[in-house]
Amino acid sequence: CQGVLCAETGHINVHETGAIEATGHKVLAMETADGKLTPALIQKALDIHTDEHMVQPKMVYISNSTEVGTQYTKAELEAISRICRLKGLYLFMDGARMGSALYFSCQTFSKSSSELITFPRFSHKSHSTSNSRGVSVSGISL
Repeated sequence: CQGVLCAETGHINVHETGAIEATGHKVLAMETADGKLTPALIQKALDIHTDEHMVQPKMVYISNSTEVGTQYTKAELEAISRICRLKGLYLFMDGARMGSALYFSCQTFSKSSSELITFPRFSHKSHSTSNSRGVSVSGISL
């Protein structure tokens, strides 16, 4: 069985009524001070789950903004992306509050940020816009 690492406050741990675990995967919730995972917490989880009879972490789940309202900085996202690549983990960012994170962020998002985050194209017919930070999102004005 493979597992999904998340903050203990993570949406998939608190509100998804076991949907992840119903598919045969375990949610591995990590205690955090601010609702954000860090490379150190990810490494800690990997160090704990070394036995072949234990759930092996395979994906890292983060929300931005988090469920407690904190936002990841670009540097934090890069560090998490880096450890996930190094350790062969998938990285999933729940984008339900992505607009809030972008609006309140002091970070400069550029086209190079697309290596970290892929913004979805919405299927409904609407306009595309590009904000002052170069982030292009269909259907949402930032």
